[in-house]
Amino acid sequence: RSRGSRGKIHDHYALQWDELGEGSFSTVRVASCNRTGVDCAVKMVVKRDIENHLNFQNEIDLALAMDHPNIIRVFETFE
Repeated sequence: RSRGSRGKIHDHYALQWDELGEGSFSTVRVASCNRTGVDCAVKMVVKRDIENHLNFQNEIDLALAMDHPNIIRVFETFE
């Protein structure tokens, strides 16, 4: 159940330089939705650093399916 969005992330969000966090394979930054102006967090993953793309896609699909008040919700994905 993938919710991949059409176009590039920059078509939908204005990425800010504010970095909220950084991990081994990703960086989380602040972004504003171009349509609504609402701020959100964007997790950016470097695809070339992913060793198992199938497992990574499974993680994305699971995150998209989650709907729980104590788990951060994934709304959409971009490549």
